[in-house]
Amino acid sequence: MRVTDVQNLPLPRPGNGDLPVDLVIDSSGRRLFLVYEDVIAWRSIEDTSPAAASSGWQIERPGLPPGAVIRRLGWAAGRVWLATDHGLLEAETLKGPFRRAASPVGTTACVDIQPSQRDRVLALCRTGLFVLNRFPEDEPHRLMRSHPVLPPDPPLEEIRRRALVRAGLTASRAHGMWDRLRRRAFWPEIGLRFEVDYDFDDERDKDQAFLSGDTRYLFDRKRDEDRHYGAVIEFDWDLGGVVYPLESVDLSRELRQVVSLRDDVADEINQLYFERQTIREKLSSLAPTDEPIGASEATRLFWRARELDAGLDAWTGGWISRWRSSLRPDFEGPDFHSQHPEQTKQRKIQR
Repeated sequence: MRVTDVQNLPLPRPGNGDLPVDLVIDSSGRRLFLVYEDVIAWRSIEDTSPAAASSGWQIERPGLPPGAVIRRLGWAAGRVWLATDHGLLEAETLKGPFRRAASPVGTTACVDIQPSQRDRVLALCRTGLFVLNRFPEDEPHRLMRSHPVLPPDPPLEEIRRRALVRAGLTASRAHGMWDRLRRRAFWPEIGLRFEVDYDFDDERDKDQAFLSGDTRYLFDRKRDEDRHYGAVIEFDWDLGGVVYPLESVDLSRELRQVVSLRDDVADEINQLYFERQTIREKLSSLAPTDEPIGASEATRLFWRARELDAGLDAWTGGWISRWRSSLRPDFEGPDFHSQHPEQTKQRKIQR
């Protein structure tokens, strides 16, 4: 090969004097790309007019993980790829947004990216050479229709019973309150009284006596002290409360509010449960010969089903999740994204 043409193009300096780390021509052969550590500059290579040469370079600053440095730029499987020291990034267009590829290539340092086949990509990373296979566009929907898309649900009666028990709104609670209120009449009112009595007596007597020719003066003094202690315990039964408790009116008002609240909880659980079953029927009714459902609509249905399931699980205090874990189902997850591997499968072939 020999040189047939030379063009002097001024190189862009988007950074602090950094030199390009890669030179790439896109898959169509129409644009030239200079790759810097955090910036990509490009321009057309078909238009060689002086006006085009003086128009300069277009600068793209892709969103990178903090501290990431671009090593390579590539096109493969209909997507744009960036090999960085913080993982492999992919996007639909150069303007992004870029997101990490599936683990582990999305989190390990990568140095090169090359197309292998139409739907296959080779990624050279620190831990080895990886092959990424991309599903056809209708593959997720075909798999979605041929496999269970939602995990099984417990019976509605059991969900409702456990939710009412957890909220303290069962019918047995009302019976227990009436029973305890009537038994309260057999509980006496106890009164305890203490008594203390002090008695003091102090007497003084004076007398005079003539004895043996002499007058004698006599003094007599007497002191008495007496203390009395007493305690009284009183029991008072109101046996009329066995037939008609005084608080029965207040209890009836309270129970009416409990019944109203129980109806609201049961209605909420019924709505969540049957809406989830409606979504299940919509998804299961898609035969393999049907037209694939739109990705946005499928995603909306799956996330709505998960939202309903989360509400039911919260009402039962996590019992539904524990119930499913005990079944050990043969599917991988309850939603569209966890039911199958990611859109891009990986296989490590060399260390």
